[in-house]
Order: sequence, then structure tokens, then C-alpha cells
Amino acid sequence: RMMTRERARAARLAPLGLLLALAVCAPEPMTEPPPFAVTDSAGVLIAQSSSPASRGGPAWTLSADPTLEIGELVGEPEYLLSGIVGASRLQDGSLVLCNQADRTIRYYDAAGRFLRQSAGQGAGPTELRQLNRCVRRGGEIWAFQVAALPLKVFDDAGEFARAVPVPRPGGRVAQLADVFEDSSLLLLQSAPRREMPQGLGVLSGSTEELLSEATYRPFFPHQTSHWLGLDLHDPALYVVARESRVLEPGMVFTIEPGLYFRPGVCEESAPRFSGIGVRIEDDVLVTDEGCEVLTASLPTAEDEVEALVGAR
Repeated sequence: RMMTRERARAARLAPLGLLLALAVCAPEPMTEPPPFAVTDSAGVLIAQSSSPASRGGPAWTLSADPTLEIGELVGEPEYLLSGIVGASRLQDGSLVLCNQADRTIRYYDAAGRFLRQSAGQGAGPTELRQLNRCVRRGGEIWAFQVAALPLKVFDDAGEFARAVPVPRPGGRVAQLADVFEDSSLLLLQSAPRREMPQGLGVLSGSTEELLSEATYRPFFPHQTSHWLGLDLHDPALYVVARESRVLEPGMVFTIEPGLYFRPGVCEESAPRFSGIGVRIEDDVLVTDEGCEVLTASLPTAEDEVEALVGAR
């Protein structure tokens, strides 16, 4: 009976010993890494994916042959496309294409036949001065021009709905990143730039001395203006009878100051600017009442120019 009890006790303990052995030999449980890690970079939170979103295998593929072709190299204007910056399919199967070249929003049926168009190049309330992106959100077409100009919103029929100014958080230009279904905007904005002292520190002396001695010439070698023709620089006279020509209505000229720090010229006075050149041009029409700046709608502020260049 003693043997029986010992054997029974051993039989009961054997599974427990096996479990303990398995627990000791078993590998550590696998844990999934977090989908992304958040780090702090000078006060800016950066979220970085820990692994690719795709788990392997094709997520989507493109067929070898297109199901629909729209556009012609030579033909009717409504089929001549240049710079498509947005495309959407409506619920009825028709297509909306945003054509950058002429700032139009074009509508085609499911077979690719032209239906109508809206917007177009111009400064009117329903027109676009620029067209760099189009998205369809909440049953509306949002046309992004540049950060300095408002978004123009059209309904699915092509009718103009409203203009939405691009917000400027902190008074600084922001680039449009996306539009959500509820019409809220996702903006991309550069970090605030540091304040810089007035002037570049390249030349020293009074303004009168610098002008009279033409000390600026190595950095500004051309005139401030020239006549402007339809296709080229107009070769009209600037001086008549040794007097500066009097401006008359209909004349068009430029105002284009510039700075050029050419290598080999500025090494002693401005080596940190070597190889940099900047010129801002305005085109001005002389009128009976005074003048009209033809380029007034173009951005010239530093952050606006950076936003425009970044949209290209």
C-alpha cells in the first residue's frame, strides 16, 4: 500500500514537473513592436513608422491596358490636356479633371466624352489665377491656387460655391496639405524663422556716398527698368534731347531691382553670399490716372514666394 501511495503521488507530480520544464524551456512570448515611435526634435514631435504598412504581397496592381483614355495631341480644345493636377470619379461614373494649363475644371462622361467645364484663367470670383491642385471632398471640388490666394470650391455640377481663404496661423503663410470630408483643412507650415538684423552688412557708408561712388555696381550691374513689348524687350528710347523721356499712357515698363553675388566678385566683401542672385520684377502700365501694376497679384513677400515655389 505504501508503494501504491508513492506511485500515486509521483503520478500526480509528473504532469506538474513537465509543465515546469516546458515553462523553463519555452521561448519568450512574441510581442508586436509599436506601430510608430514618437520622438522630440527641438520641440517638434516626429512620428516615425517602425515597419512598412504593407505586410508583403501586392496591395494593388495596375492593369497592362487602360480602361479609358481621355485627351488628344491634336484636336478639339476640350480634349487637349496639359498638367492634370486632380482627377475624381463622381457617383454617376462621370469624371472630373483639373487642367492646370488653362485653369479649367472639366467634366467627362463615363465613356470619356466632354460634357462641360467651369472655372478658367482669370481674376473673377469664379475664375482661377493659378491651379496647382484639385481634390474632391464632401461632394465638392476644392481648387488650390497658391497659399496667398483663396481656395475656390465648386459643386459636382461645376457651379461656383464659395471662396475659402487659406489660414495663416501666427500670421505666417501655410501650405495646404489636405482637405477633409468635413471641409476642415490640414496645413503645412515651416518653423518660425529667426529675426535677422536690418541690412546685409556688405557695404558700409552713407546712402549718398554709395550712390555717388557706384559702390553697389558689382552687385547690381543693370538698370532698374526697361521698356516692355508684347514679345520682347521694347527697344524704345529712354532719353530724348538729352532729357529723360516723359511717361505717356499706354507705355509699359518693368521695375526690377536685383542683387547678384557672383563668385570671384564678392569673396572679400560677402563670401557667405557667393553664388546667390535675387531679382524681383514688377510690370507697370502707364494709364491716364497714373499706373496699373500688372503683376500686383503675384506674391512678393518672402514666405509667400517660398510657398509658391514649394507648390511647384
